[in-house]
This record gives sequence, structure tokens and C-alpha cells, in this order.
Amino acid sequence: MGVVSIKRAGLPSDERNERLVAYLEWLLTPRGERSPSSKAKYAESVGVTTQTLRNYGRDPWLQSEYAKRSRALNKVERAGDVIERLYRLATDESGDVSAQAQVSAAKAFLEHTDKTVESMTTADLSDLSFDELRGLIDDMEREALA
Repeated sequence: MGVVSIKRAGLPSDERNERLVAYLEWLLTPRGERSPSSKAKYAESVGVTTQTLRNYGRDPWLQSEYAKRSRALNKVERAGDVIERLYRLATDESGDVSAQAQVSAAKAFLEHTDKTVESMTTADLSDLSFDELRGLIDDMEREALA
């Protein structure tokens, strides 16, 4: 994380940086998982006022970092849902999904799986369960036969 070189409100820049980073982390925590649960309670817990939090919210570094990291978190959270949906479409046996849609979904799923496997290190692979490894092998075998 970058260092904020701003000194405001009479705080040494290191202390302000720590507070900004802590507030950013709290803001990035999903609302239902935040502790404390409200801005007022958060302000009280760290010994500042809600006005100070509003001032932090106007800080250009915090705004930029929040936008960047929240977009990244959103992508990660949604990626799993998208991959799961592609898998369900590709393996649908109900007859509700066209063959063309199934093939397209399977290709997209397998391309993602290949990229994921290619980017894994030995340590990543060793952390997978037997069932997860078997699933990766099955996916690669299916792609090789296609």
C-alpha cells in the first residue's frame, strides 16, 4: 500500500496514514461484517468524530484507493458466480439451453480453467484437495477430447 504524504489536523503524517488505512479497510469490509457496525460507532472506537471521518472521505488518496480496491473486490466476488453459471450452462441436461449456448459456455469455462491452472504455482496446486485436483484434471481431459 502506498504511503500518504499528507499532514493534516495536527496529526503526524504516520499517524494520519495509519488512520486513513484503517478507515479504508473498514469501508471495504462488507456492511454486514463491519465491526463496529456504523460510522458513528467506528469514529467512537478510534477516538475521532464523524466529521473527521467525513474529512477522511474527502481525502484524494482514500477516494482513489477506495475506488480501485472496491472495483477489484467486486470483480473477485463476481468472478466465482460467473464461472459457476458458465459451468451450469455447459453441463445443463434439461434441454432448456441450446447446444450452441452450451458449447460457448463450455469454451469460456475451460479457457478460464486453463488460465487459472497455468497461473498456479506448485504451492497453489498442493493446497488443493484431491477432489479439486480431480476436477481440474477432468476439465483438461474434456478439453483435450473436444
